[in-house]
Amino acid sequence: GNLSSAAPSRPPPPLDHRNTMRACAIGGRLAVAARRVAASTPVTCVARRALVLPSGFTVPDDDAGLEKDKYPEMLEAAKDSPLSEFVANESWRRTPRFYTRLAHAFHSEGIVLWHRLEMLESATELATATVAFGAKRLDNELLGSYLAHRLSSKVDSLSATELATASVALVRVGAPAASPVWAAMGKRAKAVDADLTEPQRRRISSVLSWANVE
Repeated sequence: GNLSSAAPSRPPPPLDHRNTMRACAIGGRLAVAARRVAASTPVTCVARRALVLPSGFTVPDDDAGLEKDKYPEMLEAAKDSPLSEFVANESWRRTPRFYTRLAHAFHSEGIVLWHRLEMLESATELATATVAFGAKRLDNELLGSYLAHRLSSKVDSLSATELATASVALVRVGAPAASPVWAAMGKRAKAVDADLTEPQRRRISSVLSWANVE
C-alpha cells in the first residue's frame, strides 16, 4: 500500500529566523528576508528598526549616501533582532555596502510595519498597539501622528481603561498636541467618567491639559 498517504500531515516547521537571515546575508538578499521575518515578529520590534530611518527615506546606492551618525543607531537597533548575527559578524561589517544593506533591510521592515498597522481595524487593536509602542518608548513623530490620526475617529469605542492607557501612550510615542484626537478623548472621558478610577482620571486630565483641551 501507499504508506505516505497514511502518515499524518505535519505542519511546516516554524520559520527559523536565524538561518533565513544567515543564508540571505551571504546571498545579499537581506531585505527580502527582513520583510518575511517582519511579518511574524512583534510589531513593536519591527518598529524599533523601521523607525531608525527618517520618513521618506530612500536607500542609497552605497554607504557614502548614508549619514554616518546613523551608523551606531542602526547597529543598536539591529542588536536584539533577527539581524543581530549579520551585525555581529566582523567580516561582513567590513564589506563596502554593509550599512546600505542594513538600511535596505530596515526599509523593508518599514513597509511591513505600515502594512501591519493599516490592518488594525478596531479601536481596541489600535489602543493596544499604541500602549505597546508607548511601553517601548518609541518616540517618533511619524508613528505618533499616524496613531493619533487612526484613533481620532474611533475614540468613542474605547473603554474607560483603554482611554486612560492609550492617552498616556500616545504622548509617549510622539503624537502632536495639535491632533484632533485629544478633543475627542476629552469628550469620551466625560462620557465614561463614572467608569474611571481616580488615578485614571488624573492621568487623562494631565494629558488633556498638556494638549490644551478643556
